[in-house]
Amino acid sequence: MGYDDNMVVTRNPLVQKGLTWEGVRYYWSHMAGGFYAPLTYLSHMLDCQLFGLWAGGHHLTNILLHIASTLLLLLFLVRVTEAPWRSLFVAALFALHPLHVESVAWVAERKDVLSALFFVLMLLAYLHYVRRPGWVRYGWVVAALVMGLLSKAMLVTAPFLLLLLDYWPLGRMPGPLAAGPEGWPAAARENPVRSWTMLILEKLPLLVLCLFFSWLTAQDQPIIGFHRMPLTYRLMNSAIAYGHYTWLTFVPHGLAVFYPLDFKTITIGRALAWGLPVAALTLLALVSYRRRPYLAVGWLWFIGMLVPVIGLVQIGAQARADRYTYLPSIGLFIAVAWGLAEAIPARRWARDAILAAVACWLVGLVALSAFQVTTWHDTYTLFRRDYAVTHDNARAARYLGQYYAERGEPHRAAAYYEEALRIVPTLDVARLELAALYGRMGQMREAAELLLKGMVVSPHDTGLDAAFLGACGRLPDPGEQAELLAKACRLRPESTSLHLAWGRSLLAAGRLAEATKVLQEAAASRPKEPQGWCYLGHALFEGGRERPAADAFGRALTLSPRDPSALAGLAWVLLKARDPALRDPARALHLAREAVRLSGGRDPYAQTVLSAAEGRPTPKEKAHG
Repeated sequence: MGYDDNMVVTRNPLVQKGLTWEGVRYYWSHMAGGFYAPLTYLSHMLDCQLFGLWAGGHHLTNILLHIASTLLLLLFLVRVTEAPWRSLFVAALFALHPLHVESVAWVAERKDVLSALFFVLMLLAYLHYVRRPGWVRYGWVVAALVMGLLSKAMLVTAPFLLLLLDYWPLGRMPGPLAAGPEGWPAAARENPVRSWTMLILEKLPLLVLCLFFSWLTAQDQPIIGFHRMPLTYRLMNSAIAYGHYTWLTFVPHGLAVFYPLDFKTITIGRALAWGLPVAALTLLALVSYRRRPYLAVGWLWFIGMLVPVIGLVQIGAQARADRYTYLPSIGLFIAVAWGLAEAIPARRWARDAILAAVACWLVGLVALSAFQVTTWHDTYTLFRRDYAVTHDNARAARYLGQYYAERGEPHRAAAYYEEALRIVPTLDVARLELAALYGRMGQMREAAELLLKGMVVSPHDTGLDAAFLGACGRLPDPGEQAELLAKACRLRPESTSLHLAWGRSLLAAGRLAEATKVLQEAAASRPKEPQGWCYLGHALFEGGRERPAADAFGRALTLSPRDPSALAGLAWVLLKARDPALRDPARALHLAREAVRLSGGRDPYAQTVLSAAEGRPTPKEKAHG
């Protein structure tokens, strides 16, 4: 899989070495991929220690972690609710739901399944603490939460979730929110009533930990500012996302690994269409908190755990993600399981009909999960599916372009790359890959013009400059090079490298006056860079200005005394100068030899100058006989 798996495992030399002190030290002291998740990376390192790069071993670890979380979740629910069949129903949904395939099938999402394991362990530790409070048992709660946060910061809402569990099914709330006669497990009514002060104080250490990890995670995330995405858009997108997540829990269709954030689709109408049902369900859950506490707790579990990833703090270019529902959906499953159990009528035929419908739904979920697993076969299969079920998905188009480029189908690859750039003109990674593809096809003019367009739409992305210079350098006509470089210099007036290349192309095209002017401006703008003075020296000498040329090369050598280009350039001036006062063949020979020595014999210009200084034919003269 080339989507993040390469960054995390397959092209990560630290991880591939297995468990090493070097890797342990690095991931405990650095953010990686925008996250601080040292335990997740340690698990990848352990996999490489055991399995190398055998994909089956890495996937097996994810599956085992998912199974362990499922079994521990079942154990927790049975112990805390005393309802084994409903608990089994929730655990089955958690284990088999299509929305969870992404978290398990994607090796790079190890952080989901690993943090889930520690999350459920935290719930079990909290249950033991509640039944027999003590510092040691509380310490296990803290330890499990810390381990979960070190795997993924998704658990930052854990203190609020524990408060929900204090209400139901633990029945720890004082006063009006105390456990009632119905809807609570028998064990809940045996719990002593605690004061609000005690309930909140015991959550404060957990809250401090979660705030710290939230701050830590925010340090290295590509957070979109409010100037690019105003609060109104964030609120509307959050309402749409909540509606989608709820709907897909019951009718999971059109699932994709990447749902593009498209501002054109974030409208008041769509926000109301998706948000009003969510608001109605929230109101229903709240008004029934006494008679049906599981509805309030399950729904608020779902709503609350999604808050960090719902889009109020917008990170990246995705509108939502299936993996975000991995732990939040447990709350919705609880509400469904207990709600169905209460809603089943007494009449046998009606009960059988409802149970048959639920069974069909479960079978459908299993079938959809099996299909969803097949879409994770490889990068092509994954993004072919994404491209089919989403609209204007530039990321999917780019990955399909990569796939066809690697298969040696450049024209199909170019079509997908062009589609990606049509959707997101500032997607410069696709632009660079398409330019490289044009280069392999020998279409250097097209590559240069493509990168030139990138400079227009991404004026601050200097990463395009090197690729543009490379494309221009491969154009056979220096006049054509000069034309394109002139346009680039107008777009990037501060770029010395572009101006130097422009001056060199003008010099190669025989336009000495223009070349000299451009190179003088470039050298003056960066007076401490020897390269500019070298190029200017060549232009001045070609224009017959021998003494200024020698001064320019001398200026370069003052800045960098061991620069082979400057040494060879000055040697050429001293060797070929028409002015007897400037000509110095002996010094030219010494400088030329020094240039060849310092370049290790790899600088063809220095070799040419040395041949001329020694009175031997230059390589160019030999070629012409």
